[in-house]
Amino acid sequence: MAQKHTLLPDADALWSALTKESERYLWFLGYMLDVFDELLILAPEYKKTIKRDLEYHKESLAAVFGERWHDECSDELKVLVQNVTRLVV
Repeated sequence: MAQKHTLLPDADALWSALTKESERYLWFLGYMLDVFDELLILAPEYKKTIKRDLEYHKESLAAVFGERWHDECSDELKVLVQNVTRLVV
């Protein structure tokens, strides 16, 4: 299993202290959510894999999902993100 990358931008500062690195990471998160939405439609058998990938980014998703992307995702993906980020303290 992949180890968590130690250079992920600080979740609390993703929007407030925008850097090149955090901007790239936000673009990646947005793209990842779009792909996951498509996968849930075209290949629902990947749902467990999607949930594992969301777990990897749960702190960042907890910090930014509701502000920017909540309305852009399918209801099914919203539920997955909310289930994963609920565990973030």
